Amino acid sequence: MRVLRVVARAAGALASLTALAVGAWFASWGVLVPDAPASGRLAVAGLDAPVTIVRDRHGIPSVQAGSLHDAYEAQGYVEAQDRLFQMDILRRFVAGRLAEIFGGGLVQVDIRHRELGLQRLAEQMYAHASPDERMALDAYARGVNEAIAHEPLPPEFRVLLYEPESWRPTDSILCGIATVIDLTHTWNQIALRDAIDERLGDRVAEALYPITDPKYDAPLLGHPGPVAAMPPLHRGSIARPRGAPALAKVLALPRDSAIEASNAWAIGGAHTRDGRALLANDPHLDFTVPMVWYAIGLHAPGLAAIGGSLPGTPGIVLGHNAHMAWGATNGNVSTITLYRENLKRDASGTYRYVDPRTHQWEPVRTRVERIDVRGARSVALTALSTVHGFVVLDRQGRPTQYAAQWVAERAPRSVLATFLRLDRASKIEEALDDLRAYPGPPLNVVLADDRGRAAYHLAGFIPNDGVWSMHAVDGARVVDAWRGFVPFDALPHVDPSRDAVVFTANNRMYGAGYPYRLTDAFGPPYRAARIAAYLLKRDDWTVEKMVHVQLDDLSLPERELVQDVLAAAARRPHVAADASDLALLRSWDGRFDGRSRAATLAFLLRRHAEQDFAVSVLGADLGSAWLDDAGNLAIVPLLRALRDRPAGWFSDADGFLSHALQEAERDATSPPAQWRDAGATQLRHPLSNLRISLFNPGSIPGWGDAYSVKAQTPAYGQSFRAVWKVGAWGEGGMVFPLGESGVPRTPHYADLLDEWERGTMEPLPL
Repeated sequence: MRVLRVVARAAGALASLTALAVGAWFASWGVLVPDAPASGRLAVAGLDAPVTIVRDRHGIPSVQAGSLHDAYEAQGYVEAQDRLFQMDILRRFVAGRLAEIFGGGLVQVDIRHRELGLQRLAEQMYAHASPDERMALDAYARGVNEAIAHEPLPPEFRVLLYEPESWRPTDSILCGIATVIDLTHTWNQIALRDAIDERLGDRVAEALYPITDPKYDAPLLGHPGPVAAMPPLHRGSIARPRGAPALAKVLALPRDSAIEASNAWAIGGAHTRDGRALLANDPHLDFTVPMVWYAIGLHAPGLAAIGGSLPGTPGIVLGHNAHMAWGATNGNVSTITLYRENLKRDASGTYRYVDPRTHQWEPVRTRVERIDVRGARSVALTALSTVHGFVVLDRQGRPTQYAAQWVAERAPRSVLATFLRLDRASKIEEALDDLRAYPGPPLNVVLADDRGRAAYHLAGFIPNDGVWSMHAVDGARVVDAWRGFVPFDALPHVDPSRDAVVFTANNRMYGAGYPYRLTDAFGPPYRAARIAAYLLKRDDWTVEKMVHVQLDDLSLPERELVQDVLAAAARRPHVAADASDLALLRSWDGRFDGRSRAATLAFLLRRHAEQDFAVSVLGADLGSAWLDDAGNLAIVPLLRALRDRPAGWFSDADGFLSHALQEAERDATSPPAQWRDAGATQLRHPLSNLRISLFNPGSIPGWGDAYSVKAQTPAYGQSFRAVWKVGAWGEGGMVFPLGESGVPRTPHYADLLDEWERGTMEPLPL
C-alpha cells in the first residue's frame, strides 16, 4: 500500500533528530529484547472470562474466547504485542500527526491528511457505527491499552524517545481509512490527466490512459470492447506551450505512484478434482517492515475466522470462516469527482470562488488546524472547502484551483463493519448482502462456499457522475455532477454457481455493451489474460495447481516488446548491439525466473522505452509525472499502436526501439546480472536511515515482475499468498513474506522468509 510506505518515508525525515536518536539507540541496546509471546491464558481487565491464546511455531496466534467482545479485546492485545510501533505510526500518518515525532520533514505529509479532516471523519464514522461495530472497536481498543500497560514497548519507542498514547476506538477507524486512502483514485491523478488534456488534447490523453490493452483484454463478463486508437503524434502537437500555467500548478501537487495490484480467483466444485470449491488470493502491496498483514485466527460463539487482519483493526479482512472463503483485488474504479474552481484571493486575504448555485463570488469555508512539530514551532494549516468539497493543496500547502468530492466524506461509514460481518457469514448470499453496504474503495470480491459454489461481485459506492476521473468538472457551472451511485445489482458480477470460474487482476472486468465506464483506466490485463488461459483449459483443479498459477513468472507484454526489438535490430544491422545480448534475448521465453539474465536486460529495455516515449511526447516534467501515475502500465499498447501506424516523432519505430536497446545495454553489466540479484527487493526497517542496520531482515531475490502473475518489483509484490479448499481447510494455506512479529530481533521477526523464497504453501494450523 502507498499508505504503508509511511514508516520508511518517516525515517527519511529524521536527519534533525539523528544525533539524539542514535544516542538513544546505544543507550537502549543494553535493554534485553523480550522473548516471543507464548501460548497461554490471557486474563486482563475488560475480559468477561480468561481467553486462551495458542501460537503456532511461527508465532501466529489463535484466539479462543467465550464471547465476541473477548475475542476482539484479545485480538487488540496480541496485535499490540507484535505490532504496536507499526500501529502507532499508521494512526499518526492518517490523522496527520507524524511531525510530532519525526520533525519538520513530515509537515507536508501531515498537511495532506489534515486538509481532508480525517480525524474528524473517523469521529463521524464512529458516531454512525452500529452497536456491533462499536462493541468490536471498543473491545479492541481496550485490548491494545492493556498490552501497552503490561507488555514491554518495542525498541523503536526507545530509539525515538517517545511513548505511545492510549488507543482509542477511532484510532482503529483511522487505520481502516488508511486502506481507503491507498486504494482510492486520487484527485492529483485526475488533475494530471486534466493537464494532459489541456496540453495535448483529449484524444491524446485518451490514448495515454488506455482502459485496457486490446491484444490481451480478458474481461470476466462479455466480449472485449472497443479501445481508443492512438492518434497521430506530430511535432506540432507535442509539448506545446498552451496550458503551461495550469501545468505548473498540477506538477506542484504531491505525486502518487499507481503501483498497487492483486490477483484473486475462485473455481466452483464442477471444475475441481474432488468437487470442493477453491479460492486463491495474493494482494500486491509494498514489502514493508514489518509486513502489511497480521495472520490470526478468531474463535468465539458465532465466529470462526482465519486469515489476514490489518494491524490496528478488529476482525479478519481477507481469509475464511467455517463456511466460506473470500478474496479481493482493487477495483481501480473512480470514487472522486474533481471540480475546477474559479478561486481567487481578495484584498482582505479572503479566498472566494464562483458558487454555481448563485453565480456570485462567495467566500470559501475555512478550518484552521495546528500541526505540532518536534523541535520546532507548530504550523498553522488553513483548510478550505467549497460547495463541491475540500480545496486541494499543493506541496507547500497552498490552495489550487481544484476542489474534490469523494465518497468517504459524503457517506461517512467505516469499512470495518463489512469485514466484521463477512467474518460471520454462513453462505455467499449473506456475504453479498453485506457487500451491498460496503462504503470503501471499490473491490473485486471473489467468494467460495462449502456448497461448492463460486461467485464474483464488484462492491463499493461508485458515484455515477459520467466523468469517471477522465477530467475535471467546471465548478462554476455544475452544482453536483453525481447522479446517485451505480446500483449494486448493476455492478459487474457472476452469480453463485458450482460451474462458476471467476478471476480478477485489477483489469477491466466487463466487455462490450456494459453501460458504465467506471474509471479512466483499469490495470493492464496481462495477469488476467494469463490467469484466464490457465483456468479455462482444465476441470481437475487442486490446491497444488492453484499455487502453480500464483507462481507463474511469464510476462506477456515484455516478451512481445523483446520480439519487436529483435525484429527492429534485424532490420537495422548497422546499429551497434552486443551479439551476446541479442543471443540472450532471442533465447528468452518471457519468464522472470531468478536465474535468467535475459529477464534483467528485458526489464531495462522496457524501462528505457517508457522513459524515452514519455519525454518525447510530454516533455521531461509532465512525462515523469505520467510515468509515476499510469504510463508504465500503458507503454506496450502505445508502442504497438505506433509500430502499426507510425506518425510524427515515431515514424522511425525501428530506430526508437534500437535506441532503447542501446540504453539498456549501457545500464546492464556484461553479462547482465541474474534477475534474482537485479530484481531483488531489499527489506529495510524504517530506522535503517539512521544507520541502524541491525533491524534489517534481509532481501527477497527477484522472481517475477510487475506484469507476471507472480508479481514482484524492487518495491512491492505478493503481500501474502493464500489458497483455500473450502470445507477442507487443512489442505490449503496461507504464506507471508517476512514474519508475524514487528519487534526486531525476536524469533518471529523474519522466520517466514525462507519459505516465501521457496514458493511453498503452508496450512495455518489454527
